[in-house]
Amino acid sequence: MLAIDPDNADALALREAVDATLAARIEGLLRQGNQLYRSGNIEQAKRVWEEGLLIDPEHAQLRANVQRAESVLQNLEGLQQSDPVRQ
Repeated sequence: MLAIDPDNADALALREAVDATLAARIEGLLRQGNQLYRSGNIEQAKRVWEEGLLIDPEHAQLRANVQRAESVLQNLEGLQQSDPVRQ
């Protein structure tokens, strides 16, 4: 990670702009994933949230959402395997 000279106002302003842009992108991905999840597109929602984790791997809400989606997908897969009509 690059260190920013605390006396360089331009560098500090640029960093703030980048941070704000990334935060807005992550928020947008959270909302998009939530909409997909609510509409039943669990796999797509998971992919969107994983895209957010590429930006911020430590984002707690994104991680929780991905884990929730994985759990739902595993449960659905288990139900499909146990239902001979669906096979």
